[in-house]
Amino acid sequence: MDAEQKLDRRATRTRQAIRTALLDLIAETDYDRVSIKDLTKRAGIGYATFFRHYQSKDHLMAQILTELIDDLERRLQPGMTTYEEVLTLYKFVHEKRTTCLAALKLARGNPASIRAWKRIDALAHERFMARKDWKIPLDVSINHLVASLWGVIRWWLKDGEHYSPEQIAAFHTALILKQTGDAQIDPYR
Repeated sequence: MDAEQKLDRRATRTRQAIRTALLDLIAETDYDRVSIKDLTKRAGIGYATFFRHYQSKDHLMAQILTELIDDLERRLQPGMTTYEEVLTLYKFVHEKRTTCLAALKLARGNPASIRAWKRIDALAHERFMARKDWKIPLDVSINHLVASLWGVIRWWLKDGEHYSPEQIAAFHTALILKQTGDAQIDPYR
């Protein structure tokens, strides 16, 4: 192994230690209360080392959320039914529980949160645009779907863990997706 490979491996380990430290600290307290000093202490690195890898705590969180959403997008395959997509999503949330709980603690005005919401909205638009001849404006429907999804995920991760991903996906499909789809039917025909 050459020196460059050793440096790459060490940098990868350092970035992972920083990410793990951030997620662990957010699990213990609010995101806004976590300082770079707290992060570096938990990760076992020097203060300056953090800034060799990340510009700020928000930059780090934005990168974590970008990778999270990228991973979810890779799992959502073309041709999936709505239920298969929802089930894939809830299995993913279950698997990535720690990161999702950290994301839930971000204020809506946080730069990482804003970027993540834009990506989620775009993903929802892409997935649902091809499915229906929308009677209710798509932006209204998507806002409802995404806000409802976020609410169910928040509740499930905090209070409803006794339900399996399959059960939550079935509930979500019946309570939110089916109802939203039914609302698209023109009642004046």
